[in-house]
Amino acid sequence: MDEVPKMASVNHSYVQTRIVLSLASHKKFTPFVELSLDASQIDLSQFGLKAKDELVPDVCLYEGIHKFNPFGDTSKRSDMPVLAIEVLSPSQGTDDILAKFKAYFALDIKSCLITRCQVFL
Repeated sequence: MDEVPKMASVNHSYVQTRIVLSLASHKKFTPFVELSLDASQIDLSQFGLKAKDELVPDVCLYEGIHKFNPFGDTSKRSDMPVLAIEVLSPSQGTDDILAKFKAYFALDIKSCLITRCQVFL
């Protein structure tokens, strides 16, 4: 699978925002949008991914409440979330997302969710 950087559409961004807003109300978890996860401990090519050492889910969920630190920041997290969520755009194939899910499970992410960025009339 080709890991092509995607440009988020308005609808894609809207769906991500709605997911985060619904998850943010839970006091035991903290949602993040497009957070880089350190995947250097596995070979991502075994899943057909071109990414070398990081994966970026559309939304991910960590246990606990994240405390904002204005004096320090990191570009990647090495601890894995309990949930990774991917928003499937109309131009994306499910095979690409499923390859990422295999990598997420290999990284010990407990749950993955796929949702569509589509309107049914």
